[in-house]
Amino acid sequence: MPSSLIDRLDVLFADSRGEGGIKVDDDFRETLERIRQQLRHSALSINVSGRLRMLLQKSTKEFFMILCGHAPTETRRLMRKSQQAFTSSLEILKRNAQKEVFSPVDSEEILERLSVIESEWREYSRLLQEAEGDGEEGKKAVRYVAEKNPDLLEKIEHLVSFFENLAYSLHE
Repeated sequence: MPSSLIDRLDVLFADSRGEGGIKVDDDFRETLERIRQQLRHSALSINVSGRLRMLLQKSTKEFFMILCGHAPTETRRLMRKSQQAFTSSLEILKRNAQKEVFSPVDSEEILERLSVIESEWREYSRLLQEAEGDGEEGKKAVRYVAEKNPDLLEKIEHLVSFFENLAYSLHE
């Protein structure tokens, strides 16, 4: 028995592959395929936007570990890796939003949200990289990160919720 919605859609499509199943007309088949693609893209978007949230927290933790002197060389390498993964994840979401899977209004909303997050991330990421020791630059970076982290985290959380709501709307 098919367990997921995707599996159930496969059963509906089975007839066109000569495997039995329910016969559907081409319009219905196209509609189901569009829903199927939206579900796939929604699942990917929820996963990747959730990863953004985790990577922001991880890179911030690594930043503070560096400032505390905890294995600074290795931790800095890990922080850069986290920052690169964050940037790559943003790119995945932008490419996904530009595919004509979501409605034009939703795609525009997604791209606007991603643009704001990306802009704030650039400054945040730069300061994570530049912070060293107890000098004025280090203190400035610590203040900025401490103040900006909750705001950026909230914007990412709203992005995750937006993708979740898109997925839920497909079930209604």
